[in-house]
Amino acid sequence: MYKEATNHYALGELIEENDRYIKLRCKTFHFKNPMLNKGIYISDIKFRIFPWHTISYILEIPEEVNWEEALPFIDEKGEIILKTERLTYKIEENRNLWF
Repeated sequence: MYKEATNHYALGELIEENDRYIKLRCKTFHFKNPMLNKGIYISDIKFRIFPWHTISYILEIPEEVNWEEALPFIDEKGEIILKTERLTYKIEENRNLWF
């Protein structure tokens, strides 16, 4: 990866889906390299359209994870953790890959 590279995660709710794209009401997390907590940038919640060809995988998180208040953290293994006031959810242990 080059120094300015970022990885992006979108966290939110599905608004629309078709063969070309999905539309989400979401916030995005931008992970700069190296992926330390200092390198996570969080966007505001807004509507976004993602063409399918730009999506690596989709993870459906449990309803009890309040995505609007969840904040991302990187643990010592480099795994992404979402934290809310009431729970901690580890993405890397729970992800289902869709290709």
